[in-house]
Amino acid sequence: MRYFKAIVAYVGANYCGWQSQKKGNSIQEKIEAVLSQINQEKTTVIASGRTDAKVNALGQCFQFQSEKNIDSYRWLGIFHSFLPKDIYVKQVEEVDETFHARFLVEQKTYLYRIHLGDYDVFQKDDSFQLREDLNLKEMRKCWKLFEGTHSFLSFNTSSLSEYPNQVRTIFRTELRKISDHLELEISGNGYLRHMVRILVGTCLEVGRGKLTIEEVQRMLNDPSRHYATKKAPAQGLCLKEVSYYRALAYNEDYLLRDVSRYDQLDENVSYILIERKENGDQYHLDASGFLLKGSIPTNPSFLEIVEKARKRGLWIKEKD
Repeated sequence: MRYFKAIVAYVGANYCGWQSQKKGNSIQEKIEAVLSQINQEKTTVIASGRTDAKVNALGQCFQFQSEKNIDSYRWLGIFHSFLPKDIYVKQVEEVDETFHARFLVEQKTYLYRIHLGDYDVFQKDDSFQLREDLNLKEMRKCWKLFEGTHSFLSFNTSSLSEYPNQVRTIFRTELRKISDHLELEISGNGYLRHMVRILVGTCLEVGRGKLTIEEVQRMLNDPSRHYATKKAPAQGLCLKEVSYYRALAYNEDYLLRDVSRYDQLDENVSYILIERKENGDQYHLDASGFLLKGSIPTNPSFLEIVEKARKRGLWIKEKD
């Protein structure tokens, strides 16, 4: 079996979103149809996450497998030949079986584009078109508020039953005006349903003078679903880029990965073992595989991780 990672760009205007649906026309379905035809068997892909109907992408990532003797370059040519012109695979590379497009996401960057001024028919599918005067100074203050680790309960539509932990970390935000365009960029370790669009909608309400910075700060400090929030239209949103951790091993219960520049841990930590359950524990290892604090689990699922790590040259053990 051969394993591949691919980067795809698409215009979302004609699709019901990334994910396959019973009734709908999705980007995932188009890509899987090509792969299934070439592999001569049903082939599914795993992406970094979903994008909604009409949302665009410059750097969505997905993975797939194949038993065919086809290299990355030939796969790229196959995608270019068979996919519609509004879906473009930019890159294909062969990876090993430890790569996972969803589990190993380190950071996602989204870009929201607003076209200011008269309606431009040529930008209808990649920008929210808005002819209003906005207070950009206050909007920049608002956009900056979202940096850091917060509960984003006030700013998403994910159910608490599915996502009881609604804390996410935003590493960087930037708001810039380029000619007649306003661009809001945001990078974080994960997002909840409609979160970016609601954050943009909140920022726009500040720009219109309908919300104050103090009110937005209160929505962060005292998170609740009772606040009235607005979603910015989907067509202005674009998944710009996804970056990944390097994993040594993972299964349904644990992930063993290297340290990211975003982890902000002691310099002695080289690897992090994460329990993948809600609010699971973290175990920190040094470069030699010694556990820095606590005790190593002894359940069969963890012992599987130990064996996988050993095959990749890392012996996990407690200090004497």
